Amino acid sequence: MKHVCPTCGRRGGGAIPFGYALDPDTNRLTENRTEQAAILRIIELYTRRRVSLRCITAIMDAEGHQNRGYPWNHRLIRRILDRSNTR
Repeated sequence: MKHVCPTCGRRGGGAIPFGYALDPDTNRLTENRTEQAAILRIIELYTRRRVSLRCITAIMDAEGHQNRGYPWNHRLIRRILDRSNTR
């Protein structure tokens, strides 16, 4: 993630992390509820059901979860899990 100013919370730029959206009025990150639901589903599959990363990608596609217009892949699943400290 790019630099975030500690006093005002504004981003310096770069890619927006999965699970968040950029508020155009304040230039701050806000939670994207749809993507946050997908993150929770990924965490549940990995931690509670012990499903592999590649199987999680297939489940996410089958359940119709959106990935910003791209197909799910195991690398993105791994990044999401790493960012949530579940790996």
